[in-house]
Amino acid sequence: MKINILWASMWGNAEDVANNFKDIAETKGHDVDMQELNDVSMDALALMKDAVIVTSTTGQGDLPSNGERF
Repeated sequence: MKINILWASMWGNAEDVANNFKDIAETKGHDVDMQELNDVSMDALALMKDAVIVTSTTGQGDLPSNGERF
């Protein structure tokens, strides 16, 4: 099973959570593709069967800068 982990993090905490999820998934035998949220198009997301989105907020509930374009 392939799991797509999409993440956005301003200060690194959500990225750490995404990396921990990746490590756990790989130890359970899953193929993992991890990408920064801004690097994923809506068309690519639509093709993903299993996706996990890990993000934090910043300021007053805003997305981190590496997730704003998504």
